[in-house]
Amino acid sequence: MNIAFDTLYYANKLKQASMAAKLAEVQAEALAEIVQEKIVTKEHFDASLKDIDARFKDIDMRFEKVDMQFEKVDMQFEKVDMQFREVDAKFKELEYRLTIKLGSMMILAVSVVATLVKVL
Repeated sequence: MNIAFDTLYYANKLKQASMAAKLAEVQAEALAEIVQEKIVTKEHFDASLKDIDARFKDIDMRFEKVDMQFEKVDMQFEKVDMQFREVDAKFKELEYRLTIKLGSMMILAVSVVATLVKVL
């Protein structure tokens, strides 16, 4: 879309301000080119916003994928944590059983020694 820029009006204003006619015309044409190339119109702005929105949607989708991956990793950590708890419980049970067996062996040994002392 082109911006309406009245080069004749601008050149006449420059001439009224005592600028040479040829210089005023060249400056008006140069300014018109700059305005046509550099000024952002509402259409350009809206198109840029749509592009930015599309990029943000793409980024949001990527973040959702990463979130899903983190959820999977969290679930795996929970499974591993449960397995460690089970192993810890089994070790505690084994510790108790060994304590009971060792205590039983000590009682048996003391009984045998006491019996031998009486008999001999």
